Amino acid sequence: PQKCYLPSRDPAEGLKILDAILTSLVQIPNAQLTIKPHPFDYSDLYRQQIQSRQLSDRVTITNTPLQSLLPQSDIVISEDSTAAMEAMFLSKIVIHTHFAASPPVLPMVDYQAALSATDPATLLTALKKALNLTPDAQQSLWQGQHNFIQDYAGPLDGEAGHRVTALIMEAIARNNG
Repeated sequence: PQKCYLPSRDPAEGLKILDAILTSLVQIPNAQLTIKPHPFDYSDLYRQQIQSRQLSDRVTITNTPLQSLLPQSDIVISEDSTAAMEAMFLSKIVIHTHFAASPPVLPMVDYQAALSATDPATLLTALKKALNLTPDAQQSLWQGQHNFIQDYAGPLDGEAGHRVTALIMEAIARNNG
């Protein structure tokens, strides 16, 4: 309620992350990248960077809803975005890219719910690790995701709708009382 964060602290930060992703993409020849930009992102700058690197055949920018994109994704690269949490609900491998000097807003890496990428080198390392996760490492990542979701989204008991309804009813009662 007191703060509102943009996906990047400034436009240059998002472009640095994209540049690192594109550099990594060149080193992983079979990989395809789909970018779902935040509504406040500078998509034109992303397109220019993709074209200048001659990767338009492997990189797509889309406004398709995440609900349609996530099921077909193997790895989700996210900055401080709730898209990462949405990916965790589907047990997707998440790489938390946070190149800023400030601490991340979402402690996904602290929960071991996501792989960490704090600069271009660690992004490439995280991508290679994500592509070669052992079953034990996947299980550990999914347990971290479960713990993260429990702490940040609430119990996974199927009762979220009832809790939201009760909260709304309580707020209406307070305003009418």
